[in-house]
Amino acid sequence: MSMSGVPRERVIVDMDCKKLVISGSRCDYLFVSEHRNNAWVIPIELKSGKFNVGKVRAQLQGGAQFAQTLLDNRDQFHFLPVLAHGGPIHPADMRKLRKVRIAMEGKIQQPKLIRCGAPLPIFQTSLSRADTRRSGS
Repeated sequence: MSMSGVPRERVIVDMDCKKLVISGSRCDYLFVSEHRNNAWVIPIELKSGKFNVGKVRAQLQGGAQFAQTLLDNRDQFHFLPVLAHGGPIHPADMRKLRKVRIAMEGKIQQPKLIRCGAPLPIFQTSLSRADTRRSGS
């Protein structure tokens, strides 16, 4: 996955790091950055071939739950779960993926599907007011 266009100040957590104490499912990486006083929280799951949609949902949700432990609930942040895939996706799996939703701090998002090697779509998504958690709300 390319980091082209993302802020220089960022943290990328390898969720498989043995030093992290994470129980249950988790995504491959957690990307956290700040831009214009907004935190970006992006759980990332990488898949190279066939995959189980339910497992992907659980992995991304696990990443979101871990991220909740890191953020101050009063901060503004954008939330964008990402599934980066390297191969073709079966039409039946695409239909299932369209129904998947990942929740974090009251935000519910459909995972953004990108190809492995593509730029992380951190600023290429349109975010509505409902996607931004404002201080004091």
